[in-house]
Amino acid sequence: MAAHIAEAALNHLPAKLLRTYDADAYFKEKREALDLWAAHLMSLVDGTASNVVPIRA
Repeated sequence: MAAHIAEAALNHLPAKLLRTYDADAYFKEKREALDLWAAHLMSLVDGTASNVVPIRA
């Protein structure tokens, strides 16, 4: 994922010059990034993530 897409998904504003000339809102790209993040979080929650080690009680 491109850094400017991650920054846009976090609602960080780019430098003024970029804001002036790059009017794209990157809706599609932000949606894809947030869908990937949601899938990752769900794999952690439902226990299907392969790198999660359960804590013994």
